[in-house]
Amino acid sequence: MAQSPDLVDTIKPLDLPTRQATESGLRRATAQLLPGTAEHEAYDLAGWDELRALDPRVVTLGSHTLTHPILPTLPRDALEAEVAGSRALLEERLQRPVDFFCYPDGAADGRVVDCARRHYRAAVGNGAGALRHGTDRHRLPRLHLPGGALQLASRLHAAAA
Repeated sequence: MAQSPDLVDTIKPLDLPTRQATESGLRRATAQLLPGTAEHEAYDLAGWDELRALDPRVVTLGSHTLTHPILPTLPRDALEAEVAGSRALLEERLQRPVDFFCYPDGAADGRVVDCARRHYRAAVGNGAGALRHGTDRHRLPRLHLPGGALQLASRLHAAAA
């Protein structure tokens, strides 16, 4: 299911309640549009059982918030809830530590980085770059995986079996 970058770019910076209402309206208006096999393969997420099955010696799972808001747009309480709540939920469901965080859309101002610093060992944005001695571990560059994380996880699981 192809997305219009213009529409996505328009919706992303909206405050969270407005964004959620807009997304809900779009889902209702396009309920007849169903994803095909290629879209499922590209965008479907792994389930809890699939994630728990990943060998923690090979795959580290990190957090990415509860609802994928653009964090600098959130008030303090909502920011804390998104960042800390995501870790708590993942650790409860996966029964393993979640020490790493990824800023949605790479958006992180000083307040967001400070929040991530309180809850995680390290965090990544979305800028490319090399790690150098002294790189802030809460402003690490992010490596994008072609084909999606689910395909990578499936391949790793199949290789380990």
